[in-house]
Amino acid sequence: MMLTLTDDTTGQLLINRTYNAGFTGGGVDSRFATSGDLFYTPTWQVEKLTIDQSLSGHSFTLSLLAADCEPTGHTGYAYLDGFGSVSPPVPEPSTYGMMLAGLGLLGYMARRKKSA
Repeated sequence: MMLTLTDDTTGQLLINRTYNAGFTGGGVDSRFATSGDLFYTPTWQVEKLTIDQSLSGHSFTLSLLAADCEPTGHTGYAYLDGFGSVSPPVPEPSTYGMMLAGLGLLGYMARRKKSA
């Protein structure tokens, strides 16, 4: 299975991950387990793909390529779910204090200019 994330704005490949169980299921990837000649993933494989804030406003393509067994074998599946964004941080109280001090200074200067 291959998972890729491409920045369409710049054409840059940001993430390229491959998961492989090998022919016998013995696996080159520890996420797979075996039972006889069958291989499976005992738990969900969760991937967290983080995009740097400097790429805000860019367009992206997320691709997932997975293979299934022959028609006589088992069926496989893969899900893509849980897309979202991170909430921006809440400003510190000192930020509001500096903003109020700046507005007060502007008001003082405007009043002083008006009285002169």
